[in-house]
Amino acid sequence: MTLTAALAIAQLNMLLKQLDWELNDRTVAVLGASGDIGRACALELATRARRILLIARNRAKLEELRDEMPASIEVYSSTEVQDATQASVIIAATSAAQPILAEVDLQPGTVACDVGYPKNLSYASNPRPDVLAISGGLAQMPYELDITYYTRLPAANIMYGCFSEAMILAIAGRYESYSTGQGRITQEKMDNILALAQAHGFRPAPLYRGKNLVTDETLSTFLEHSKGSLYRAHSVSYRSKEVQ
Repeated sequence: MTLTAALAIAQLNMLLKQLDWELNDRTVAVLGASGDIGRACALELATRARRILLIARNRAKLEELRDEMPASIEVYSSTEVQDATQASVIIAATSAAQPILAEVDLQPGTVACDVGYPKNLSYASNPRPDVLAISGGLAQMPYELDITYYTRLPAANIMYGCFSEAMILAIAGRYESYSTGQGRITQEKMDNILALAQAHGFRPAPLYRGKNLVTDETLSTFLEHSKGSLYRAHSVSYRSKEVQ
């Protein structure tokens, strides 16, 4: 789980850099914020975002996480999935058995990093040019494993972060439970496992939307169709004031 969170953040950073976006003028929503991966991502992103919206079913855990957020950031919490659509950057990391958010419901100029498996986001049959959804938490391995029939991943050298973490620890001779969960995924552990992964030839995977690579043309089209989204990032108005 720790490597999955680290890879998701690394891939999101790759995308933001290519878009020339800064999080200090964006609203970020984290779906599944009370879970281990969502919590780790939320804490990392909160150091850079303008405001953050924490979404999960467990209200008590959300309030605990809110208390850990930096005082300098606007923090909201909600149990309503649809509140995520008011953010321009979304990380979805829930354990839902089926999609809980639809690409068609996202506002223009939204970037969504879907870390869930099964996927948290249901894709539109025709990709929207004004929304950019990527699969997060994936590693590119230094070799190929021809098991894509089972993994449903886009290439034989692409692997889930959790599987990759086990491989890397075994290769390094570290026979331990690195990801113990329950709030124990720290930024330090994320940095360490990502560094260990890179030392053994594992890298954050290229950006994919489903099984299709995100190309320069994809990015250009998105930027062209998402003009004006920065204004929305500054003017979020949540449906329920009780989330504050």
